[in-house]
Order: sequence, then structure tokens, then C-alpha cells
Amino acid sequence: MLRISRRENEPDAAYIKSTPRTKSVKLHLGNWSTSPLGEKIEIPMNQETIAQIRAKAVRLYEGARRWGARIPVKARVVLGLFLVAAVLMAVHTALTAKDASLHLKVQHGFHNAQIQIWVDDDLAYSGKVTGSTKKRFGLIPTDSVQGSLSEIIPVRSGSHKVRVRIEPDDAAMHHRGLRT
Repeated sequence: MLRISRRENEPDAAYIKSTPRTKSVKLHLGNWSTSPLGEKIEIPMNQETIAQIRAKAVRLYEGARRWGARIPVKARVVLGLFLVAAVLMAVHTALTAKDASLHLKVQHGFHNAQIQIWVDDDLAYSGKVTGSTKKRFGLIPTDSVQGSLSEIIPVRSGSHKVRVRIEPDDAAMHHRGLRT
């Protein structure tokens, strides 16, 4: 059975004691335990230890106040405005985050075309697609054209109305609406 104890004169060190045949081994463990049972290192919090922690916190606070007093007022105002803007941007990002993605894969038969994709009546993607003449056996050209497009569009999770518009450079417009 392993027992982890703390020596009074060395607060950051832990000693592991096993059996009477083995010696104590000094290890610097922090709050980690070497015991396979996962025993926690317990440090008693008496009044003296609590007073030391409070005194150190007061010293750090006073040092930070002295350091802050050396900063000019204009710089503190600018820093405060910057922090407010950063918090507002973080809240905006958290509330309007697009936490899902629409994997768009389009196979088409156009030489050149313009494609537009709307998600909930907002234009989410616009671009140009191109296709190439399909070949038989890799050598003989045919009359058919083949092309593809693959995009990932970030969207908010939930149900959406998706509308796709493909306008070929040499033919009539193709339009299709989808509900997902």
C-alpha cells in the first residue's frame, strides 16, 4: 500500500512510502499522484497557510494597481473600449455561429456556366463551373460534356431552403429549389 505524505519543511515535495524494506523517495509531483489507485495528495489548509495565500494575493493585487496607475488615462480608456469591442464581437460570433456545413457536389454537362446557391434566400455561393469533353477509352472524343464542382458552405444547423441556379453561357437557365 502506498501512502503519500507531505513534509512540513518542503511544501512542494511529496514522499512516497511503501513497505518497511524500501526507502522514502522524494518526488516533485505538484498535484499529480504516482499511486496506481489515483490517490489525491492532500495538503492541510490550516489558518497559517490560508493567511499566507491571502497575503500573497494582496501583494499581487497591490502590484497590479501600482502598475495600472502608471498607464496614462487615455491608454486605459482605449484599452477599455478595445475590451468592450472584443466582448461584443465574441458574443456576436457565439450567437450567429455557423456550426454546420452544407457539402455541395454538382455534376453538370456544360462547357461553361455560372452557378449561384442561396440558403434561406441569402446568397451563399457564386462561381463559375467548367466542363470538358468526355472521351471514350481516354482517346476518342464524344459529343457529351462533363464537369463537377465540390464546395463546403458553412450554415447554421437546422432546416433550410436551398436554391440552386445554373446559367450556362450558351443555353437557357436551369433553376431548382430544394428543402433540407
